[in-house]
Amino acid sequence: MTKPVCCCWVFLLLGSLPAWGHRYDIAIDPRLSLLQVRLCFDGAAPTSLTSGDRRAGTYLSDVYIDSPEPAGRVSVRRGRMRLQDIAADACIAYKVSLQQIAQGRRSSHIGDSRLLDIRSWLWRPETVPASTQLHFSMPAGVEVATPWPPLPGRRHGFLLPDTPADWSGRVAFGRVRKTSVNVAGAELHISLVGPFDDRQIDEVRTWVRKTAENISGVYGRFPVVNAGVLVMALGDRYGSGPVPWAEVQRSGRPEAHFFINQNLPLAAFLADWTPTHELAHMLHPAIAWQFKWFYEGLASYYQNVARARGGQLSQRQAWQKLYDGFERGLKQSRQPDRRGSPKYMEMYWRGAAAALLADVRLRKESHNRHSLDSALSQFQQCCFAPVKTWDGFAFFRRLDELTDSRVFSSIFGKYARSDEFPDVLPVLRDLGIQVKRGRVHLTDESDWLALRTDLMTKPVVVGVQQSGGLSLPAAGGR
Repeated sequence: MTKPVCCCWVFLLLGSLPAWGHRYDIAIDPRLSLLQVRLCFDGAAPTSLTSGDRRAGTYLSDVYIDSPEPAGRVSVRRGRMRLQDIAADACIAYKVSLQQIAQGRRSSHIGDSRLLDIRSWLWRPETVPASTQLHFSMPAGVEVATPWPPLPGRRHGFLLPDTPADWSGRVAFGRVRKTSVNVAGAELHISLVGPFDDRQIDEVRTWVRKTAENISGVYGRFPVVNAGVLVMALGDRYGSGPVPWAEVQRSGRPEAHFFINQNLPLAAFLADWTPTHELAHMLHPAIAWQFKWFYEGLASYYQNVARARGGQLSQRQAWQKLYDGFERGLKQSRQPDRRGSPKYMEMYWRGAAAALLADVRLRKESHNRHSLDSALSQFQQCCFAPVKTWDGFAFFRRLDELTDSRVFSSIFGKYARSDEFPDVLPVLRDLGIQVKRGRVHLTDESDWLALRTDLMTKPVVVGVQQSGGLSLPAAGGR
């Protein structure tokens, strides 16, 4: 559709910048109920825009061409906005109802702040040109948190990386405070949404830093040079634990999202496994969802190994927690399948058991020159592209190539093709680990004591480059 040229007041507030790639100007009203978006193209317009969400068109209103010569046509259907005969350097404007997004379960409230799924409102080219910018105009007292790299000198300006449109991510509007921590060559950018006081913010910084240090103990550095951490204050509404829910999302950059009870003491967060589990997901790239058992298992394995290396667990405690997890997974694997009831314990701990088998076999076969640590380290240095989803089998083959082995394809490939739960007891016995009435005992009766100790105390890393890591585009291009 077309509409007469309209320079809305909201875009006039944004000021002007020199042309530099495509540009989004985005404004939200003081009630956090309506987004107004204007996308101006640098040169030829694409033939279509996508949102990554087939329902996103139902949240739109008032879509039009906003240019001195508003020729052309815009149509929206099933998550795609088609642009026909749009002039070069033209602009597209649209409004998005946040109430409609909430009804579609793509938005939620944290107190008087609002979280939005990026796919519900951001219409973008299939391939995002380098240096595409986003600029937000915010009402007084409202701040924005995004997963995108900031533009230097622009408080509410960001660069839009070309991560896939269907990758999940969140933007927060409202009561947002920002800080950061530096760990092992990386900077973790922390955004806190909701009612945090200064003491609570300091405590969040402390447990985020300690958790990142745990993950840095896997191969000597944190895997993502510029990572995001989004922390939402829930209070005690969702259970008694410190972190009732957490996940990693990758739109823009890898970002860990923690929904927490901010009123609990720091000790509760330092004792919880959830933060280390989530940051462990930054050790691997985006992997196809069919291999969720693998990447959730990898994080479950390292949530114990990394905490032992970081001094939060003793070696015996870490082995006990691994064994307990294996037992939960094995028990659930023997239960009949029930429609609509996923076997989460089996899925997570089947992958963790396979990770243990692969780590120990690789250390044995290479005489401790290679390990799961070193394989992930080498992958991170050579191949960790922030815009690619890996097929699981291709990922296993690449790890084999990096370690000159067949360990990953043989072990992970086997369990990818089977529902069998890995038998870890022979490996535990080889390592001098005995289990009596469910309790783990570490003995000296093994030829592999050094391997067992090394696994829980220090990484085996080949060819570390301390400055390496996943880095997103800096201002001015990639």
